[in-house]
Amino acid sequence: KIKDDLPENMKIALKNINNLKILIPDKKEYYRVMDSVETSYRHKIENSGYVYEFLKVNKYNNEALIITNSDNIPYVEYIARENQNVTFHIASKTEMSSRLLQLGGIQNINLYPKSTEETILNLCCKCDIYLDINKGKEIFESMYLAFAHEMIIIAFEETIHNRQFVHSSNIYKLDNYYDLSNAINQISNDKTLFSDRLNMQLRSANSVSIESFLNKMK
Repeated sequence: KIKDDLPENMKIALKNINNLKILIPDKKEYYRVMDSVETSYRHKIENSGYVYEFLKVNKYNNEALIITNSDNIPYVEYIARENQNVTFHIASKTEMSSRLLQLGGIQNINLYPKSTEETILNLCCKCDIYLDINKGKEIFESMYLAFAHEMIIIAFEETIHNRQFVHSSNIYKLDNYYDLSNAINQISNDKTLFSDRLNMQLRSANSVSIESFLNKMK
């Protein structure tokens, strides 16, 4: 990453190689570099984006996933009761505490204690919404898995595990838990809105098609 100034080898290359093309995938890094480059060399630098390998296409199913080893999932009971048309799947790598097991009494919550990687991957294929609302450490690289399975990711500011994959409009303060719940309600009842917010997430993560990436190299 560029800090205060361009590396000397980059300066030399920009000055001496006529057909040079420098591809920078990260958008913030791209703008940082552009601010440091002389105007006459800026045409040699492109923001390429990232070509992610997506493992499925989002079908807008009202199935939401939480992967956690913590039983501290703020407001999950409220969220589930306010969104009866959504099924919430909570998976853990370990045994579940009595606090979590009690959630199994709610009609639209399914529990998966001692989940294997196979179980997690099956749930990722089934679910199209991921809720990053659990406290504690991330397990199973859940945020990347959710993004790679093209789930829309909704999180609490206080519990978010990886901002790279979450659009800012899908992050809510804990005190505004009812807004997070309402966001789930809105996308679960409006597939156009669901699609729009998913596309915002992809753009925020600087996702591009392989065709777009290859065009940048020309």
